[in-house]
Amino acid sequence: MNWPDAVQLIIAEHKHIERKFDRVSCAEWTDLPDTKFRVLAEEVGEIAHALNEHDDENLMEEIVQVAAVALAWLLSDFEYREIEYRYD
Repeated sequence: MNWPDAVQLIIAEHKHIERKFDRVSCAEWTDLPDTKFRVLAEEVGEIAHALNEHDDENLMEEIVQVAAVALAWLLSDFEYREIEYRYD
């Protein structure tokens, strides 16, 4: 898989999350950080389950979901902060 395809999968899942929870934007995710962490951890647990089951098809899906949940958290808690980008 190449970079643009991976990003497109994450964006599609991100939009799915917005529709699923009836949000205009994931920036509206108002749960506390510990709740967001639990959601992310649950998705990571699904990666572990897919690995244990040797379920490569579901593994990719779960990795995309982890990335989308992490993106939603990032947008909701840090939307207005300026970031200094570092390229080493």
